[in-house]
Amino acid sequence: MKYFVLACLCVVALGILSLFIGVSDVTPATLLDPATSAHAVEMLMVSRLPRTLALVLAGAALAVAGLIMQMLVRNRFVEPSTAGTVEFAT
Repeated sequence: MKYFVLACLCVVALGILSLFIGVSDVTPATLLDPATSAHAVEMLMVSRLPRTLALVLAGAALAVAGLIMQMLVRNRFVEPSTAGTVEFAT
């Protein structure tokens, strides 16, 4: 349980860090500055937040898909190449 909480905190921290990484200068200081906060908030809402949410949801979907594949074949160590899904992709 301790490792699960630590992993969740790491994902949240990396998600917050992802909001402030990019070409445009969006930092917590620019969000609080009245002179530049309008542009920073717009950049955060239009570009950074959807990007971060899409990445988190895609990762969660891949985790669920892997879990379903492992449950279907009843093998903890199954991967796409051993299950034959690589051949169907081409």
